[in-house]
Amino acid sequence: MMHTRRWIRRGVAGMGLSIPLALAPGLDITVRAADPVVTEVDQMAQMIEVRDIQATATDVRGLLVNRTSHAIRKVQLTVTDTFVFSDEGNPSRDDPSCAGRFACAGPIPPGGSLPFRYDRAASLPERSDGRFETGVALSSITRQPAARGLAG
Repeated sequence: MMHTRRWIRRGVAGMGLSIPLALAPGLDITVRAADPVVTEVDQMAQMIEVRDIQATATDVRGLLVNRTSHAIRKVQLTVTDTFVFSDEGNPSRDDPSCAGRFACAGPIPPGGSLPFRYDRAASLPERSDGRFETGVALSSITRQPAARGLAG
């Protein structure tokens, strides 16, 4: 009796595995690859243009323009504030240069644009011995290919 029950359980378990496998070829299956993260500077510069940068002591604003036929999301930017001394003869002074990294909201549609704003953690100090030069650079982006299904 125990021997018969064991065989019945094995048969039911086997059918539980074999039936879905037998039906699988008839099912439509969509496969989506992971979105590629782009970190090569030259490649990013060809895909996204950073323009119209305006910097104040408290924030930085600009516009990201998507030059691709794919949506772009997860844009990481680095803001660099380099202090340029008026008198470069004394490099021993304290250097207030700083940098910050932040993520932009998205996605940016193909051929579209997205304004960004970076609020500084602390205002840039006012100094009479030089000036700040602000730069914005792409750190990484994620390209989102157009969705398409693959039939299995």
